[in-house]
Amino acid sequence: MIQAGDVIRGLMAAGEMVLPDNERIVRELAKYPNESDRVLIWERARQIANRNKEKPTYQTNRDAALGIVPIRQDQKDLDE
Repeated sequence: MIQAGDVIRGLMAAGEMVLPDNERIVRELAKYPNESDRVLIWERARQIANRNKEKPTYQTNRDAALGIVPIRQDQKDLDE
């Protein structure tokens, strides 16, 4: 929960007005330690979701992250 609060505060400090509305989405963002990456991922996830006329989900965040943060092999192995 503390980490989730840090993620939300970071997004707010970056000027984000639309914030994640559930803990699962925030957990997905928290996987990326770089604050600027989190902001870019969240912005991209919102764009993807808006295009599909839906709200961002943890999967939308994952999809957005693929284009922003390179996948490390050890992380890829953990996700499988």
